[in-house]
Amino acid sequence: MRRLILAMAVAAIINNSGVATAESSGGWREEFASICARSGDSGAFSDAELSKLIADSERLRVVIANSKEPDSRVYLFRLDKCRAFFMFMKEAASQQ
Repeated sequence: MRRLILAMAVAAIINNSGVATAESSGGWREEFASICARSGDSGAFSDAELSKLIADSERLRVVIANSKEPDSRVYLFRLDKCRAFFMFMKEAASQQ
């Protein structure tokens, strides 16, 4: 039982240190978080703000696509969803 608990503790430490290293390296992950975090408030944004978020998403997509990190495909998928939502909100705002 002690070995199991010890093994779980070591695994948690290893996993947390890997996440901290990836996040502290910054780069496109911080920008990704900044862009997609704004999707919840997109109903209050102006047309210009939505256009800027769409442009930022397109620029960041190229950076992530050129990344050699193993989870970059997941981030590309998520970024595409955020961009599509911003485009939808821009279209909906223009129809009102």
